Formats: sequence, structure tokens, C-alpha cells
Amino acid sequence: EDKTNDAAITEVQIAGEKAWQIVPTTEEAKKQTAQMNLDPCFTSLDGQLVLLASTKAALEKQIQLYRGGTGEGSLMRNFRPANGDLICLGMKDLGALMKKCMSNPEEQLIPIKASIPNGDKMILGLGDATLRLSENAAGKISFSLRLAAATAEDAEALRTMVKMLVMVGSAQLGQNPDVPKQFVESIQRWKIGGTGTVFDASHDDVLSMAAGAITFAVQNKATSKSKRKPAAPRKATGLDMDSPSK
Repeated sequence: EDKTNDAAITEVQIAGEKAWQIVPTTEEAKKQTAQMNLDPCFTSLDGQLVLLASTKAALEKQIQLYRGGTGEGSLMRNFRPANGDLICLGMKDLGALMKKCMSNPEEQLIPIKASIPNGDKMILGLGDATLRLSENAAGKISFSLRLAAATAEDAEALRTMVKMLVMVGSAQLGQNPDVPKQFVESIQRWKIGGTGTVFDASHDDVLSMAAGAITFAVQNKATSKSKRKPAAPRKATGLDMDSPSK
């Protein structure tokens, strides 16, 4: 209802269901959504299940899938919430989805290609992905991610790269006296694995790690402000109005 927003919600009909479309109202918002090929919309089936989609065509497929099982694929057949799962996300052909959302993939992936041999093809070749946030036996929130790479070589390169990031990142932070020891230890608890074309990453207490990152960021920002040099005094020009003139 706020007219200053750069988007509005419009009621539409999709696959015979009442749905809502998020429509950009400013030229900048229209340009950004067009570049990312986005036409976001959502609906609810039976007042229980909320469906979100990036386009009307995608939402129509979701409605047909959840309303009658039309188009159910292998990812959906194997995608079942486990005991303790709080959030479960399943993504089909992640690399193709990322490419679709990029206006110029070759140019936008140049930094990755420069730092990782064949990195651009590795990213665009990613297949199905499953992400879970679950409550574990210790009452903490665990995180797990499973990615299907295009080849076993790509999966091994991903495992090696992420293990290196964890090792180097925790080592560098561990040398900083301002970084809480518990935060460094939480980073070290990342587990990276998988076999063949599968890449797995998991953490047994992702909320404490996130809290540690936020605390460090706030402390770092406060420290940076306190170390700023005071502004240099201005040179006097003309008469000094605080003192009597002779």
C-alpha cells in the first residue's frame, strides 16, 4: 500500500488459481527485473501451502505439480523432509538457473574464471541442490548442503577449494586477538565431503557461527570508528567573533 515502494502487488489468475504478481513500478526496478528475467509471483493452495516462483510459467508448473502431481521429477520424488528439518530447499539444475538470471554470464563470471581454472564452466555445470536447516539431537540448528557437479573432477575441485577457504580463513582470524576464540572454532567445525560428482558441506551449529560473525562485524566496525582521526581544525578567516577585536 506504500506508494513510495518500487513495486506493487497485483492480483492475477494462474492455472485457474488466484495468485499475486509483484510488479515493478519504477524504471530502475523494471530494468533490474528485466535483466534478471524475473516476474515474481505467488499463490496459496488450500490456504496451507504457499508457492513462490520467479515467473508466471514457473508458478503454473508448481501449481500443477502440487495440485495433481503433474511433472513430478526425480528431485521431487527423493525430496522428503527428515525428522527435525526446519527448512528444506530443493533446486533443480542450479547452474542453468544461475545462467538464466545473469544478463552476461561470460563477463560476470570472469573473476571466478581468473581465480579458479575452469571455474565458470564449473559453476554453470552445477546440477540439483538440496539445502537443509535442521534441529539436531543437541538442540542446535545444523546446516547441510548437497550439490551435484557436472563431473567428478569438478566436485573434487569444489571440495578442495572450500576446505582451503575454511583452513585459511580460520587461521587468519585465529591470529586476530579481537576475534572470539569460539567463532574461530565454529568455523573449523565445517565438514566438507562427498564422493564422485557429489559435493557435501555441513555444520552442526550454524546459528552460533552466524552470531559470532555478527558480533565480530559489530566490534570491528566500532573499533574502526574509534580509530578515526579527528578532523583538522579549520584555519581562521576574517574576524574571530569569540574574542574582542582591537
